[in-house]
Amino acid sequence: IILDIDYFKRFNDTFGHPAGDAVLKTVGEFLQKSIQSKDLACRYGGEEFIIMMRETNLDMAKKRAELLRWGVKSLPVEHGGQNLGCITISLGVACFPEHGSTLAELIHAADAALYRAKALGRDRSQVAGEIEDIRIRPVREAIGSEPPEKSCRDNDATSTIEYLTSDSCKGRI
Repeated sequence: IILDIDYFKRFNDTFGHPAGDAVLKTVGEFLQKSIQSKDLACRYGGEEFIIMMRETNLDMAKKRAELLRWGVKSLPVEHGGQNLGCITISLGVACFPEHGSTLAELIHAADAALYRAKALGRDRSQVAGEIEDIRIRPVREAIGSEPPEKSCRDNDATSTIEYLTSDSCKGRI
């Protein structure tokens, strides 16, 4: 899985680079806590992370990508006593041997799927080689359960994003 923090530049531009660092640290710590002991999660560059999952089939990788996506959305992120709002991520999923027989081929396939997820509107996971329409699948269909109560909603894709949470915490980026 390759994942990218959506609109990361806005955190840096709006709140400053130390706040962007807090976002990276929060996501990194979450990923480390969320992976299995046989897996590896690391920063891949900029605001991208890569997760290598051993002994994981494609169906499980897709479910884990969705669980990570919803888990990151529920993370509280503060810096300097200020709520930074909701973090969303886009993810690209590739699996051996379906999408490549070498590490380089798998990374390339996952990266292409990540860019497809971003092109389809961000805040989603995409499997290498799958072509999906713009409609996002219901979460319960994707991971077999309901999402956490806390969620992000994009009021207008071209303007400021307002984040709403179940605890009435609102933030703007």
